Amino acid sequence: MLKLLKSSVSAVILAGVLMSGALAGEIKSIAILTPEEGTDYG
Repeated sequence: MLKLLKSSVSAVILAGVLMSGALAGEIKSIAILTPEEGTDYG
């Protein structure tokens, strides 16, 4: 659970950094894929 929380928080921070560095019109969508489990990469 803690790993999922850390990955979610880091994904939100990454999205915030990406959006703050570009104009709203330049970004159509941002997709961040993170595994639900620590070993769920397939």
